[in-house]
Amino acid sequence: MLDSGRYLLQHSQTQPDGWVCTDRENGIVCRFTEHQFNETQNTTFLEDVPNPNPLAIARLMREMGDWLASNHADIVIGGENKSAKFQIRIGSIEQPKECIDCSGLEEAIRVYREKMDSFPQDKIHLVKLI
Repeated sequence: MLDSGRYLLQHSQTQPDGWVCTDRENGIVCRFTEHQFNETQNTTFLEDVPNPNPLAIARLMREMGDWLASNHADIVIGGENKSAKFQIRIGSIEQPKECIDCSGLEEAIRVYREKMDSFPQDKIHLVKLI
């Protein structure tokens, strides 16, 4: 179990290669398969949320994904991605003010963490290039 205060990350009790990340401040639970966060995430709420705001949920899920990528990339990004090309985007993810190309997961995580000290978390993004 990995506890950051806001987020709680733990192994799934029902899926051998599964993980559960809980945003305790907002009552969001995300289940995903190890190394396949983007492909397998399944989101639910701890309590019934009447009329959830889709934009707010999307922002909260992006924040969770950013936290997972910066603190637990070895869990959310697959081993086959260790040599993949990544890009750090500063500003908007679609129209960034700055892009930094990285060769491999380790370099991308190192650069991402360095940049986190200078920019708000919602202005820095780790993107795998296809």
